[in-house]
Amino acid sequence: MDYENWGYDIEDDQDAGWLGVTRLSAKVNGHTHVYQFRDDQHHLALWAVKRDVARGKLHQYAGIMLCKMIREDWCGR
Repeated sequence: MDYENWGYDIEDDQDAGWLGVTRLSAKVNGHTHVYQFRDDQHHLALWAVKRDVARGKLHQYAGIMLCKMIREDWCGR
């Protein structure tokens, strides 16, 4: 599993300021799953991981670890 947390300034919108983005990736059985989301949309990332597990696209244990990483990063802010 790989974790990356970064942000950038939005040049088009002067009032927007800093936009934080988190990217998680997991390599499972030769497949790479990447989830990228804004800091204020962690709940959507959790939903996407759970959806992929339910559809059989992502192994259950990988889904558990990704959800744990998303929750820990969000709670650590």
